[in-house]
Amino acid sequence: MIRDFDLKDIDYITEKMKYFHVSYNKDNICNHPFNKYLIYEENDEVMAFLEYALYYDRIELNYIYVNSECRQKGIGTKLLTYLINMYKNISNITLEVSEKNEVAIKLYEKCGFKKICIRYNYYPNGENAIMMMRGALR
Repeated sequence: MIRDFDLKDIDYITEKMKYFHVSYNKDNICNHPFNKYLIYEENDEVMAFLEYALYYDRIELNYIYVNSECRQKGIGTKLLTYLINMYKNISNITLEVSEKNEVAIKLYEKCGFKKICIRYNYYPNGENAIMMMRGALR
């Protein structure tokens, strides 16, 4: 089941954001003016989340995290498809992904994202990011 974020999810999100080397706290999650979360759970167990920012007429996908034992089971696809369907009226969704993250790139391409440019040395470790977009360039 996919659902909106609830306060009971704060510990899960703050813990899993460490995977991305990001330190979040309750304030980051609850009081950010644009960031929103979708939670994927089965049998009352949270298995994944998707963080996105809704900026009026566009969406920026920030993070998708799926528990390691649940990967390659279509959960990321379900979360991303849910987001796309939830905002059918928004035609511009962007994201950055490491050029080395082939699994994620395939997921995004499967969901209609196109590579639009490379951001060189984008990540702190010097890796490049591919900027991807779903929708028309303006």
